[in-house]
Amino acid sequence: EVSPANRAGPVNTPAEHRRPWARTLIAPALILIWLAVLMLLVTAVLGGWMVQCAYSSGPPDLVIAGLTVVDPMVGVALGLLVLDEAGEGLTGWLAAGMGLAGVVAIVGVVLLSRFHPEVIQRRAAARARSRTQDGGTGQQAASSRKVARPDR
Repeated sequence: EVSPANRAGPVNTPAEHRRPWARTLIAPALILIWLAVLMLLVTAVLGGWMVQCAYSSGPPDLVIAGLTVVDPMVGVALGLLVLDEAGEGLTGWLAAGMGLAGVVAIVGVVLLSRFHPEVIQRRAAARARSRTQDGGTGQQAASSRKVARPDR
């Protein structure tokens, strides 16, 4: 008769020999989990850096406008592509409509960043500084543009 301690098999047998399915199911899941954690850390650092660069180079309300557009778009894209939240309900017309709405939002933020009153004031101040530095001829500004963009 087999004792109760030996019913589950020998004690020194590795888990993958007792349950061969464990190795095939757990190993890919652990790799996926660690990959997701790594990508989460990378995106958090990269996103923080990008937001700080935006705050240092433009008006804060433009940064907020950009975040207001980009954050939901990323969330929706992850939900649709990674989590398959739409399931069978995502038709081509619905996806095209969502894409068009995203393009309109992006164009709105780009236009806002170009025609924002503070941005216009900064451009005018930069032009005035370049005119005073070169004696009002505009040569320094034109030559610096040629250096910055040699293809033109």
